Amino acid sequence: MKGNSEANQIKQRLHVLDKERATLLARLDRIEIEQPSIEQLESSPVFSPSEKIAIFSSLFRGREDVHPKRWENQKTGKAGYSPACGNEWVRGICGKPKVKVVIANIRRFCLLRTRCCVNI
Repeated sequence: MKGNSEANQIKQRLHVLDKERATLLARLDRIEIEQPSIEQLESSPVFSPSEKIAIFSSLFRGREDVHPKRWENQKTGKAGYSPACGNEWVRGICGKPKVKVVIANIRRFCLLRTRCCVNI
């Protein structure tokens, strides 16, 4: 029973650390990207990528713990979006293409970072 109690404590601590990490990464993004004021944005006819992201972020709020990744099947031409996974195609962790990711319990969602938006 001691091992089970210790495992629960470790899981709880990891959950707290995950939340703290997400908070710190969000703060880091805010520090790294200069957030122009609305006045600056309105007077500028051409927007830089960081300004466009700032406008979009100020208008739309959603989950910051996950973001979509676009995929396209070259054979069928089908395309779509799926949650970005940090373990995708990692040997020994991800069982793709044999195991469906939705079924697998090994998904590690990627946090929404400003640099993710720049690469879209």
